[in-house]
Amino acid sequence: MHIKQGDLVEMIKSFTSGSEREWKKGTRGKVLRVITEDEKLIVEGVKMVYRHLRRSQQHPRGARIEKEAPIHVSNVKLVCPSCQKAARVGHHRLTDGTKVRFCKKCRENIDVE
Repeated sequence: MHIKQGDLVEMIKSFTSGSEREWKKGTRGKVLRVITEDEKLIVEGVKMVYRHLRRSQQHPRGARIEKEAPIHVSNVKLVCPSCQKAARVGHHRLTDGTKVRFCKKCRENIDVE
């Protein structure tokens, strides 16, 4: 995939399903986890859902935990670290043979260590 864990991404589509569970176009967040089998991402602070827990010894009254739900990779664009704009990502190989990603707006490499 063209997005990795730890990247900053921007939402390119809006989704509303109630007042608390909405995420709007232009919202930015850090990728917490990449699920490659389903082509989904978990983005920090985006698409928050509630997980209800039963009563147990750890939670004697039960609990309602708010956490992030996965979103499809097609709904986000990578934010370039050099130009700070949401852009498409290209791939090319350097002279030493390593494959790197680059921003298609400013042509700068993204994976430079």
